[in-house]
Amino acid sequence: MGPGRNLSLANTLVPLKPGRNSKLGPGAVGTTRPVGPTCPLTCQFHPARPDPSAARCYATMGPTGIHHIRAQGMDGETARARLLAHYANGIRLIRLNVAGDVVTSDGRLDREYLASLWKVAREMPDAQIWAYTHAWREFGPLDLAAIPPNVALLASVDSPEELETARDIGFTRFARVSYNESDRQPQELFCPVDRVKYHGAKTVHTCQTCRLCWRPHASIVFLAQHLRRSA
Repeated sequence: MGPGRNLSLANTLVPLKPGRNSKLGPGAVGTTRPVGPTCPLTCQFHPARPDPSAARCYATMGPTGIHHIRAQGMDGETARARLLAHYANGIRLIRLNVAGDVVTSDGRLDREYLASLWKVAREMPDAQIWAYTHAWREFGPLDLAAIPPNVALLASVDSPEELETARDIGFTRFARVSYNESDRQPQELFCPVDRVKYHGAKTVHTCQTCRLCWRPHASIVFLAQHLRRSA
């Protein structure tokens, strides 16, 4: 492997142009990984879960659903080169893993993949990079300590109780999906983009203008208007 090569970013799709994701905003890009093989089974939206009433993962539907399939053919060096090219062209907001997560196919934390991400993040020191992970249970103190300061990694939890467990592990930012606007704890804030869409209205907000997830000790609720339970 030559200097700077980062082949463990394989199967990570990086778009050629920013602005392809309207929620992120025109000045941001997002990366995509295959849904399922990179996701922990603890995720309530995992496509392999046996519960037929479970909600489908949003990342398997619409344009994102196409991207997560295409991600399976992306080689790691191309993914790295695209990220650095976006940075060279002035992009400073990068959302990791719009689809997919950070585990291997056997459920272990993919530390090689994470090391590749953190290496690229350090090459873009003034970029704001963020991601959510359902695999928070797999992180240890050394894994959390390795996260660069320009990366916000939120533990994606399913309940206030899980939030406290993730906090005990060492996470300081949290995200949760809810179907009900009344389901919010005092310390939690709604994602403004999802809240407006939840009411069927158009929003002027984007991740680019919001950046709530970047706040220290952020705890964000995403209203799940974009998820539909099967009959």
